Amino acid sequence: TDARLFQAPFRAGVQLMHHQLTPLKRALELPRANLFIADDVGLGKTIEAGLVMQELLLRNQIDTVLVVAPASVCPQWQREMSTRFGQSFELYNRAFVQRRRQDRGFGVNPWVTHARFVISYQTLRRPEYKEPLHQMLKEGRRRTLLILDEAHTAAPASSSRYAVYSDTTRVVGELAPLFDHRLFLSATPHNVHSNSFSTLLSLLDR
Repeated sequence: TDARLFQAPFRAGVQLMHHQLTPLKRALELPRANLFIADDVGLGKTIEAGLVMQELLLRNQIDTVLVVAPASVCPQWQREMSTRFGQSFELYNRAFVQRRRQDRGFGVNPWVTHARFVISYQTLRRPEYKEPLHQMLKEGRRRTLLILDEAHTAAPASSSRYAVYSDTTRVVGELAPLFDHRLFLSATPHNVHSNSFSTLLSLLDR
């Protein structure tokens, strides 16, 4: 229960650098872990997010974890969480949904059949995948963590004077407040438009 003492670094197959403990320390100081990790490319944002996740799991503060990432890096997230932290993540896609329906019936909500998922932004935007997740969260699923990789993907476009919400912005804005803890990761969080950046921060914490 002591926020000054870490367990996760000793339960992970990683060689840590000192700066990677900073988000973990900060997360334990907060009532809820709402953090924007904006380290530069190559400094280990995935490891930092994994350490926070592992610590919250070990402290029984979370049960359910959802990682949203670009499609090209979803398999990498799945491998990293398994090899470095010993956590099994399901890749949420059409094939996964079909397998669950074959095993448990067509009426099953696939989101309730496992505790940890990786999903792409493109897949999450589709109503047939988003709506069952929204339903599960609205029904009171607690102790949840959302990890948004390349979080600038959810920022509104700002080619004009005003921020223009994209489909991804709307989906994240709808789902993010339903999670208890949120980690946003991006090496390029600011697109030099303040209105877009402030909207992105409000998605993290209203």
